[in-house]
Amino acid sequence: MLPGKPRRNLRFRSLRL
Repeated sequence: MLPGKPRRNLRFRSLRL
């Protein structure tokens, strides 16, 4: 969601999956 922190997005995607 945040372009400045793409690394955190990967963690959020894992939780949603």
